[in-house]
Amino acid sequence: MLISIRIASITLASLIGIGATASPADITPDSPRALRQAGFMIGESIAETQRNLVHVIDRTHDRLLSIDTDTGGVVASTGLLGAPDVGALMSLSLDGTTLCVPLSSSGKLQFIRLSDLTTRDVVSTGIVPDSTAYGADGQLYIASQGGIFKVDPVSGNSVGVGSGYSPQGDFVWVAGTGSGRSNFRWEATR
Repeated sequence: MLISIRIASITLASLIGIGATASPADITPDSPRALRQAGFMIGESIAETQRNLVHVIDRTHDRLLSIDTDTGGVVASTGLLGAPDVGALMSLSLDGTTLCVPLSSSGKLQFIRLSDLTTRDVVSTGIVPDSTAYGADGQLYIASQGGIFKVDPVSGNSVGVGSGYSPQGDFVWVAGTGSGRSNFRWEATR
């Protein structure tokens, strides 16, 4: 596999296997980029907004690699205490200090401290976390096994908020299942 990182914007190209792929329309063959051969299966990724780092799941070695987008070099490797499902989405805390990695294989969330790229905490959830997103209330919202759950990031306690109509009845939330899970929101009409 080849990781291609364009200076100022990121493109992950997976030449074989499963991986995250993004192709901004403005990238040309002459765009500056740093190329590195990856000796692992590339998983999901997320970019920080305050510094030039992108975090990539290494599916071969169950670790999170933090890559400097200016140099293409790995600045940190953090072991994961489980494996995310294919398509599982990581999320950044609202204050930008923590990365949440859903560990579907172990039913846990691993919180990575962004200041030093080390594990801050691992929390059992009682559910199989697929994709995560922080809400304005500071809680995590997780797609899991066909439902949406609100999870306290400290205790791991979860409450099903379900799939279905919003309280106002103006949209429907549905958590996808199978490979490449996603959350979907459809506008509801009556």
